[in-house]
Amino acid sequence: MGENPLNGKGMPLLYHREGGEMICSFDDESKKIKTNCKNDSKEIKKIMSKQFYECKNCKKIFTAYKNRNFCSKECRVEYSYVECECEYCKNSFKRSRSEYQKYLDGIKKHLYCSRECADKGQIKSISKQCLYCKKNFITTPSEKDKKYCSRDCYEKDISKKIALRKVICKKCGKQFTTYHKNQEFCSRKCSSSVLQKRVECKCDTCGKAFLKKQNEVNVENNFCCKYCAEHFTWSQNEINILKEKYNNISNKEIYELFNGKFTIKQIRRKAQSIGLGKSRIWTNDEESILKDNFSKLSFDELVKLLPDRTITSMIGKARQMKLYRQSYEERKYSENEIKFIKDNFQKLSYIEIANKLNRTPYAIEQKTRQLGLKRKTEIKKDGYRGLTYYIRSRLTPWKNKYREECNYTCALTGVRTNIIVHHIRSFNLLLEEAMKMSNMEYKNKIDEYTDDELNKIFDSFFYLQEFYGQYVCINEDTHKEFHKRYGYGNNTIEQWEEFIINYN
Repeated sequence: MGENPLNGKGMPLLYHREGGEMICSFDDESKKIKTNCKNDSKEIKKIMSKQFYECKNCKKIFTAYKNRNFCSKECRVEYSYVECECEYCKNSFKRSRSEYQKYLDGIKKHLYCSRECADKGQIKSISKQCLYCKKNFITTPSEKDKKYCSRDCYEKDISKKIALRKVICKKCGKQFTTYHKNQEFCSRKCSSSVLQKRVECKCDTCGKAFLKKQNEVNVENNFCCKYCAEHFTWSQNEINILKEKYNNISNKEIYELFNGKFTIKQIRRKAQSIGLGKSRIWTNDEESILKDNFSKLSFDELVKLLPDRTITSMIGKARQMKLYRQSYEERKYSENEIKFIKDNFQKLSYIEIANKLNRTPYAIEQKTRQLGLKRKTEIKKDGYRGLTYYIRSRLTPWKNKYREECNYTCALTGVRTNIIVHHIRSFNLLLEEAMKMSNMEYKNKIDEYTDDELNKIFDSFFYLQEFYGQYVCINEDTHKEFHKRYGYGNNTIEQWEEFIINYN
C-alpha cells in the first residue's frame, strides 16, 4: 500500500493493487474507484496523476488533472446564479452570485428584476410650498432646497426685495429698468456688439468706411455689404486684359498680373459672366452622339468622340436620358425568370436558384428584395419573459417609423428628447381583445405557442391598434406623469382627454 500527495481538499489518497486491478480510496470515506490496469505502468502513472476534488454545487467527488471547482458545466452555471427577490414587485428572479454578494456587502443598495421595477422603486418626490404664490409643487430630493415653483415666481419675489433702478444702455441709449446693480446694457445684442473687437475698414467697391470683426477682416478685399461684394468694379482695361489672357495663361498667372486685386474665384466668375468660360451644358450634337453610341462603344472610345466630357458626366447624362449599356440589357430578368423566382424562393436556396438561372446568389437575393419577397423564418422564442414582451419587441420597427413621422416631437410639450409612443387605449386592453379575436388562450410560457399562433396574435393586435388609432408620441417624463395619475393598465381615451385638459 502506498500514499499519494494530498488531494485538492487536503485528504490523503490511498491506493493498493489487487491482482490486475488498482484500488484507490479516501481513508476517511472508503470510496473506491477500480481501473483495469493489468500491470501497465504507463496507465498506472496516468491514473495516479489525477486528483480528487469536491464539487462546490452538488458536493460530488470527482477526479481531474487540474484544480477544478465544479464537476460539470451545468453545476458551474447553477452555482453562478442565485435566487433573489425583487424589492419592488417581490417576484423571484436569478442574479449572478458576484452581484448578489455586492448587495450583501452593501456596495449595491438595491435589487430589482427589471428596469421598469427599478424606475418605480426609486421614485421619491418631495412636496413643497412656493414662497411667492403659496402653491404646492413636487420636486426631487436633489432639489430639496428649491423655494419657488417657477422662474417667474422667483423673479417676482426678488423684484420685491431689491429696488429697481433706471439705467441708460451704453450702446443704443435706450432707458430700461433692472434690479441687477452691474447691468449696463439693455439686451444681449447690445452687449455683444460692444464687447466684440471690431476694426474700421474701407469698402473696396464704394469706398465707405465700416466696422468689421477683427477675425473676419480679409487682407485682399473688404466689402460693406453683399451688393458691393457682387459688383466689385472691373475697369474696361481690366476686362480687355482678361479677354486676351484668360484662355492662354493659367488663372494664377492672371491673379499675379492684376497684383492680387481680384481673387482666383472672382476671376473665374467674371470670365464666365462675359462668356469666356467653357459651358457645361450638353449640346444637341453631343446628346445625339451619346444616344447612338452609349450602348455600343466602350468608355475609352466614347471619350475620343466626346473629348470635352468625362466618363462620370457621360454616365450622369445617360441616366437622365434613360440610356443603358448592352451588359445591362443582358442582365435584365425575363418574365419566366421572375415567375421561377416567385414560385421557388421559399423552397430553394439562393445558390440553387442562381445555378438554375445562371446568375450569382447575390443577384438573386437583390432581386427577391426588389420584388418584395420575404422568406418565412422560424421565430426565436428564447429571451422573452412572456407574450407581452414578445409583442412589444415586434412593435419596435413600427415605433421607430412612427416617431420619425412625428419628427421626434412630443405632442403636448413640443420637446424633442426621450420621445416614446404611448398607447392611449391601453396595451393590455388591445392584447386581451386580440386574444379573443384570434381565439387564443393565455399560456404560461411563450414556448408553448407555435409560430403560426404567435403570428396570428400579433396580426390581430396590430390590426386593432391601427383600427382604433389611439396612440401618440410624447416625452418620457410626460408618459411617467400620466401613469402616475392613472396607473398602468386599463387606460382609456377619456383618461387621456382629462389629462390633456389638466396638464400644466
